[in-house]
Amino acid sequence: MKADRVEYKPFVAVLYGAPTSGKTTLGSELSRVTNLVHRDIDTEGRALEGVLGGSPRNWCETSAQMAVKYALLHERATGDLISGRPVVLTATYSHPV
Repeated sequence: MKADRVEYKPFVAVLYGAPTSGKTTLGSELSRVTNLVHRDIDTEGRALEGVLGGSPRNWCETSAQMAVKYALLHERATGDLISGRPVVLTATYSHPV
């Protein structure tokens, strides 16, 4: 642990907004200077590539496929919290999940 690194107890921070608005950049920076685990919808979605067919950029257009990405994001964040780690989520949250 770096002396200048801020440590937090478990909690969830959510950064949401329009595509290319800087959510992932800010989440990454928060993770770098604190103990927050950064979970990004696009990064988590890439883990599903091949499972549901094709690239997440191609199949995330349907509500059902988007729901799978969000479910995975939330499942991993829950695991982080159970393990005692704070989490910052970055996603557009533009569709109901």
